[in-house]
Amino acid sequence: MTDHEFTLFAPAERIAPEQIAIEAPAVQAALELQPLLDAVPNVLLVLNRYRQVIYSNQALLDLLQIDDPAQIYGLRPGEVLQCGHAFENPGGCGTAEACSTCGAVQAILIGLSGKAAVKECRITTRSGSALDLRVWAKPLQVNGEICTVFAIADISDEKRRDILERIFLHDMHNTAALVMSYTDLMQDLETFSQVEQAQLKQQLHQIAFHMIRDIDTHRILMAAEANRLQLAPVLTDAAEVLRDAQAEYHQYGHDQHIEIVVEPTPTPVRFTTDRSLVDRVIGNMVKNALEASTSGDAITLRVLPDAAGATFAVHNPLPMPRKVQLQVFQRSYSTKGAGRGLGTYSIKLLSENYLQGKVWFESSEDAGTTFYTWYPRQMTT
Repeated sequence: MTDHEFTLFAPAERIAPEQIAIEAPAVQAALELQPLLDAVPNVLLVLNRYRQVIYSNQALLDLLQIDDPAQIYGLRPGEVLQCGHAFENPGGCGTAEACSTCGAVQAILIGLSGKAAVKECRITTRSGSALDLRVWAKPLQVNGEICTVFAIADISDEKRRDILERIFLHDMHNTAALVMSYTDLMQDLETFSQVEQAQLKQQLHQIAFHMIRDIDTHRILMAAEANRLQLAPVLTDAAEVLRDAQAEYHQYGHDQHIEIVVEPTPTPVRFTTDRSLVDRVIGNMVKNALEASTSGDAITLRVLPDAAGATFAVHNPLPMPRKVQLQVFQRSYSTKGAGRGLGTYSIKLLSENYLQGKVWFESSEDAGTTFYTWYPRQMTT
């Protein structure tokens, strides 16, 4: 057994490759139904007491496009699937702080304790793609050793459709309700002053604008998830992006008594990017900050130039709970309720998968929360 290694959740210790080389053939010999297991379309693994792979059916080998299962023996599921958190600590899969919220690790530990478990988990891979999985763990005794059978089904398409539909319908319902309220008011238009009539018309125009933006955003996210998004890079002024975001959400902030402040940029900052996508990313950052703020707060927008690009920063004074920080960029995770979690995920998806940028955040009790997104001066084609 290797030495104990640092862990923030599940035990880190493993057995050495030589021991795996003994265990794996013993498991295969004990599995009398191996041809039947190879015919199962879902990924099916057997894990030893240290959560290491000692058997895999053909489905995983086909997925990974490998012929020799020995290539993954001794690894843990998160390492096989290239989960980003599986490589944060030397102990590997299960030992990072974020692993405490992972349904896969939780199910495996339950399985090794002698009970069956079914969980769902969301994995963001090292390449930036997102997987939604349903996992099953069931205890298994092999030659007197405690193991667990671990099955995986990819439910990403199911989750994607469900989340996109829920968010789209939720946003459309809210906007349609606003339109109905304003049209009801306008039936008695003569009771309002000229100034009030003009304000009503302007507000109705803004509602219609946001409805179109919601429809466009839904279309863009569907295209981005399907890798069909086409980019149109143009020379973009960073300060103008912030001013437009401030103008777009000014009324929302005013209604909630939250001020949106754009810090001045000493010198112009211009970069070449897809302006419409950047507008949606920064708009989402502002919208998230507004939703995380309370009456009397101020949200600060600023741009930080450097030789290679420009960093946009959106700050609000409230810190994020640690549990939220660990899952903030996962598709469908949100503190605002089920099916409301594409905001921060879309920021990362559009910025890192399409705009060649980087996304991160800082949050503390003293400093509040700041989301950052960096874009290069010139996108590479």
